[in-house]
Amino acid sequence: MLRIRADLAAARDAVQTMVSPEFIDDLKLPVVKTKAEDKAQYLLRPDLGRIFDEENTKIMKERLKQNPDVQIVIGDGLSSTAIEANIREILPALEQGLRSFGVDPGTPVFVEYSRVGAGDFIAEAVWCKTGFNSYRMKGRGWTSI
Repeated sequence: MLRIRADLAAARDAVQTMVSPEFIDDLKLPVVKTKAEDKAQYLLRPDLGRIFDEENTKIMKERLKQNPDVQIVIGDGLSSTAIEANIREILPALEQGLRSFGVDPGTPVFVEYSRVGAGDFIAEAVWCKTGFNSYRMKGRGWTSI
């Protein structure tokens, strides 16, 4: 019973915690923010975690490589703890692996208050060729993998 309570407490902490600004700065990635204004709104309004305002869309179009094969999106979502624990090892390996197969990974981007659908929005903004969770994009030539 104590193990279950400890796991539940850890899960609650992961959901409530944000990736630290210092960690985001250290990644040296472009940063965009969904329309969710804060963590509470992000949790109560999942739709706002999938869309962006004009300012953040402009950042995507200006700072991210256009027409990549794959768009890597790192979102703070529901487990910021997992991002901080793993992304430094995963991102370089993912980029290297993609490049070794001749796949252009584009410009990885960090998204504040991100839901899964945020990746679809970003991939559409940069005209990404291959989409993950891309059910809405099939008409644009995406391949869902």
